[in-house]
Amino acid sequence: MKAQLLHHLQYNLWANDLIVNTCKSLAAGQLQATCIGSFPSIEKTWLHIWDAQAIWLNRLNHEPILTWPSASFEGGDAALFDGLTLSSEELISQIESMEKDVSLEMIHYKNTTGAEYKSSVADIIFHVVNHSTFHRGQIVNMLRGLGIEKIESTDMITFSRL
Repeated sequence: MKAQLLHHLQYNLWANDLIVNTCKSLAAGQLQATCIGSFPSIEKTWLHIWDAQAIWLNRLNHEPILTWPSASFEGGDAALFDGLTLSSEELISQIESMEKDVSLEMIHYKNTTGAEYKSSVADIIFHVVNHSTFHRGQIVNMLRGLGIEKIESTDMITFSRL
């Protein structure tokens, strides 16, 4: 199961990188342009993905969540993309560093309102990847709304064929 978790996290990094590379071609200010989606811009959507990855990484490390990237982010586009990529890489490193298959290990944590939960490592990883996939799809729609026509496929099967 550890290999499956790593495969999914590697897919997440790859897919994020593909869409980030498309976003790097945007004109100044387009990342912050108002778009229709769960969040009002591509930048805010990327920050939300980064937040979720950071929050779940803290939980996997049994660390309290004191803040998340969007709460204090003041960097530019490059800092956003670097932070997102680093967060994706840290999730991979976290699972790689586990000496045994801990996919069924239960992680006890509190959500952002203080409610207590427990989830398996596998459920957390699959959630993080699914969450990112959902919001990347929204970013793709926002990019299309900005006139970007050439967007690479981020399908899991495309990654698996590499």
